[in-house]
Amino acid sequence: MYRALIPVKSLNEAKSRLADSLTQDQRKTLVLDMLHHVIATLLASNVLGGVTVVSPDALVLEKAEVWGAHALVEEEHGHNPALHAAARRELATGATALLTISADLPLLHPFDVQGMVEQSRLYDVVL
Repeated sequence: MYRALIPVKSLNEAKSRLADSLTQDQRKTLVLDMLHHVIATLLASNVLGGVTVVSPDALVLEKAEVWGAHALVEEEHGHNPALHAAARRELATGATALLTISADLPLLHPFDVQGMVEQSRLYDVVL
């Protein structure tokens, strides 16, 4: 079963490079809007057995569940350790392949997701 993992930073830390242009509330809204789009697109692709959002942020996890994803509290500190812990958990619960994808892909389309899954049937790693 193919599953997707979406790592998301704490909203207080997200999009800090935009601090000169956007308020903290605007940056939080931007992150949540893009996350919503990515979750909806992954689900609409109809090629995944589930979508999991990994984050230390309670609001991110709450919204992820409302939007149809599973919420997983970040078990490890730092992007890579947290993602590895989440991947191990997904594989232990039945995932046979994982798509790790960014939360900020405003142009992502279901066809993109379908294409990545199709390529993964031919290659061990798809970037």
